Amino acid sequence: MSTRATSEDAPAAHGVLSSTASRRGFLLVVLAALCWGTSGLSGAIVAERTDLGPLDIAWHRMAIGSVVLLAGYLLGGADAPVRPLR
Repeated sequence: MSTRATSEDAPAAHGVLSSTASRRGFLLVVLAALCWGTSGLSGAIVAERTDLGPLDIAWHRMAIGSVVLLAGYLLGGADAPVRPLR
């Protein structure tokens, strides 16, 4: 008698989330990465052209990023809740 787990015993990883939820999550991660990646460049441009301090720039970047991510979440179709992983 073997205690070794087989692929038949393991739950299917691809069945946990629907492909729509996976795609939506991936797009939200990409959107967050775009916000993060452009924040340094936008911060440098704003610092050069205005008299805002670093904390003011950081606050505005976070506020704009939050709005962009919320818009992406809402436009992505928030009708189907995602089940937590077990």
